[in-house]
Amino acid sequence: MARNSKRRSDKRKVRITKTYSIEEIAILFEKTEGTVLTWIADGLPTIDALEPPLVYGWELKQWHEEWWDRRRKKCAANEFYCCHCQDVRPAEPGTITFSVRVADGIRGVAVCSVCGTSVVRNFSVEHALEAGSVLGEKQGRVSRFNDSDTAPSNPGIHLPMGDFAETADILPPEVHSEAPFVPRRTGSKRTTAVPKNPFNERLKRAYFDYLHHASGRSHKSVSKDEGALLRYESFFKFEDFGTFSSRRAIEYKTYLGSLGLSVTTVVAELRSVRRLLTWLTGTRGFTNKISPLDIDYLNPTMNERRASQSTSTKVSPSVDNALTAFRLMPLTTVIDRRNKAIFALLSLTGVRGGALITLRVKHFDPDRRLLNQNPKEVATKSRKQINTYLFDTGEEFETCFIKWHRYLIDELKYAPDDPLFPKSVPLKGKGGSVGKNSLVPIHHGSTQSISLMVKRSFKRAGLPEFTMHRFRDMLVGEMYRRKLPADKLKAWSQNFGHASVKTTIVSYGKLSSVEQGRLIQESAIDTDDKPLTKKDLAEFFAKMSKG
Repeated sequence: MARNSKRRSDKRKVRITKTYSIEEIAILFEKTEGTVLTWIADGLPTIDALEPPLVYGWELKQWHEEWWDRRRKKCAANEFYCCHCQDVRPAEPGTITFSVRVADGIRGVAVCSVCGTSVVRNFSVEHALEAGSVLGEKQGRVSRFNDSDTAPSNPGIHLPMGDFAETADILPPEVHSEAPFVPRRTGSKRTTAVPKNPFNERLKRAYFDYLHHASGRSHKSVSKDEGALLRYESFFKFEDFGTFSSRRAIEYKTYLGSLGLSVTTVVAELRSVRRLLTWLTGTRGFTNKISPLDIDYLNPTMNERRASQSTSTKVSPSVDNALTAFRLMPLTTVIDRRNKAIFALLSLTGVRGGALITLRVKHFDPDRRLLNQNPKEVATKSRKQINTYLFDTGEEFETCFIKWHRYLIDELKYAPDDPLFPKSVPLKGKGGSVGKNSLVPIHHGSTQSISLMVKRSFKRAGLPEFTMHRFRDMLVGEMYRRKLPADKLKAWSQNFGHASVKTTIVSYGKLSSVEQGRLIQESAIDTDDKPLTKKDLAEFFAKMSKG
């Protein structure tokens, strides 16, 4: 693993609910395994003395922050960190020069008094004044730079040290240190407990490997079990899983019921615990410890099971709602153009977020109006091949998206394997100042920014903040509105990537109460429609079951 160029790793990637091996930590922080072993030698605690070494996520996160704090070198007003000396050194008096940049604040450049090399440091306004008085105020000067940071906006104009106070309004706010580490939420309730049973942790890792490799579950799906099992362990103070009994099952069910969780969450967490315990019954050392009959005590009641499976009424936009929001979206920059194209494609296909951010230029065929979601390259659900043709939801949507596709190829010269919706990043000037965002040919790491853009677009139009997934409900609603025959219903269902029309209707076809009432009234007064015969119904359900 190649070493990352960034000096500081992002500890936000660490999940406190899991344990990490040496290899996993190296990949997570983009370091070498040797670096991780050095961290362990430097005090990073492992869960036990066994091999291979494992580290709690919460301890990794906390230790890494403390380790970084220990490495920080605090400088006095007249001191700089010298990279040549590898230590804090006083600056040579009379050598300091200041420059003001919007992105970086006040930057001071001086000469190391020990080795004579150039040293650089960022200052606050107060510390800059103090440093100027100590190292020689006459040498201090300020150069104001514009947003592009390519050249001074007023070259040759030097402000006295006393004028630093006037620059406070253009400096960024101070970045305060983060609050002390607190474990994040598990489910919908905060837990202050942390894993303290190495034996359980090694069992869970073996179990998660089983789920991933033997059961074929994705890492994202497996991660949902991590929080549920941590809650179970926390309740029983991290005792061994082998202490499970029917009495404990009843205690835990009562505990979950007292947390105010939704029925769906309770059923899901009970299912996660049952799966682990069932797996343990086939594991060496647990065959006679855990009874399958005791595990049955974790089953939800029939009412709880029915309640968890019932679908709630979802508020979804209509095609007209989407078109209204689309028309109000800005179109000033290339970023705005990309965002409108994303919104248009969602309105035309209802493509899932994970697939959207992994699409490439070559995956759209404008002649056939076809979006080829190849599971080898696109993150489709369950890694299915999905051929999605553009729905006829509006010429404005289609024109916008096709123009964007042509723009990428003709203007930006994107290759077929480049992302269909590239990421935007802030560009830095020569002095480090941040300019306007620009597109780069790399994929989004997550759907977070796109989801936020979609919500804001609907909010701008005075509508609820619909999520990306609500576009699928919108298109199913449009399917109902058009009163399509059975064969066209099947075509729409396949366009979503569903194996059966039943999936489309059950998962996305829930009607609102208002729509339900309207259709009932129409069916009561509509005399033009011919009544369905038993033969018609049989043919309809036969076509549905084929999928």
